[in-house]
Amino acid sequence: MTVEVTTIAQELSLVEKNFLKRVCDGQQLGCADRIEDRARQRLRKLGLVHVVKNPRRWEPLPLGLSVRAVL
Repeated sequence: MTVEVTTIAQELSLVEKNFLKRVCDGQQLGCADRIEDRARQRLRKLGLVHVVKNPRRWEPLPLGLSVRAVL
């Protein structure tokens, strides 16, 4: 699993890395433009983050936390 986490971390774009860091660190997220929205959705599809409703917010999944530790 460590190889997988390292591989995922290396393949992320700068926008994706920054978003993952902000989600894992619990920072405030603003409105996303088209580029950041694509990054958010890609991280969601990779299983690194998910959206929680009521109130709507992004939260890291265990794999996302592992990737964040590598970054």
